Amino acid sequence: MSRRSLIGYLVVLVIALVAIGFMKDETPATLDDLLDADRAFAALSREQGPAAAFAAYLADAAIQLPEGGAPVRGGATIAAGFDDAPGLVLDWTPREGGVSAAGDLGWTWGRYTATWPEEDEASPASTGKYLNVWIREEGEWRVLVDMGNSDVLEE
Repeated sequence: MSRRSLIGYLVVLVIALVAIGFMKDETPATLDDLLDADRAFAALSREQGPAAAFAAYLADAAIQLPEGGAPVRGGATIAAGFDDAPGLVLDWTPREGGVSAAGDLGWTWGRYTATWPEEDEASPASTGKYLNVWIREEGEWRVLVDMGNSDVLEE
């Protein structure tokens, strides 16, 4: 190999390495990443309320499928719906989840509890299960679909 060819190969190698350094992080997400995102979402809900948490974690194109209600579209619209529930404490814990091979789509499910500050026997805490479908946008997990169903209260 001539000296000129070697220099040419080295220049191409350096350019390739520099280009790789400037590329967006495309490392596929893991299930642990997704479960951590769901836990952080729940922590923000406990600390700042569900409106702030949903505003931070829902995708713009999110859809909520409330139990017994019509679908609600849009992350901002869904988050604003919690403004009608001042004092609501919404907490949840993910139990399982999954992530696509590409690392850009996932799901989590778990248990939730909703309580109000003036809770009494007439309005006990609501508990149930939830399922969220997540998408990864610009390296961050965002909820695309949010749904849940409440446990049946004993009479």
